[in-house]
Amino acid sequence: MKLNLILKTIKRSIKKEGKLFLWDWSEIENAGARFENLVASHLLKYCHFLSDSGQGNFDLHYLRTKEKKEIDFLITHNGIPWLPVEVKCNETSPSPSWSKLMPALKCKQGIQVLQTSGIYQSVFVNETNILMISADAFCLFWHK
Repeated sequence: MKLNLILKTIKRSIKKEGKLFLWDWSEIENAGARFENLVASHLLKYCHFLSDSGQGNFDLHYLRTKEKKEIDFLITHNGIPWLPVEVKCNETSPSPSWSKLMPALKCKQGIQVLQTSGIYQSVFVNETNILMISADAFCLFWHK
């Protein structure tokens, strides 16, 4: 199902809302925003790699409802939700947004990237597999 159709199924979703990310994420003073920006730059590079290597059209999106429920990043493959990614600095439990937004996205798995080191585990939220992974392992995983 295409992203625009999925957004219509999410009650009170915001279709177009931008977030500003910097290539030089080290300039961001807020630690949480800096960490989210770091992950965003890696995800965008990964989307470009997949698209440039002929594996389809991969795009990076941000998803938020009017009630402020959000998933930090949603990678789409040929316009279809493929992989949602949530970023958390200090929380090591699954984000409440998973249970609110995942049923409409119809993705079989998601990733929650944590700044806390040494975490690599799978948890299930409403029949969706969420990989809880520390940023150091996440960056190694994506660059293999």
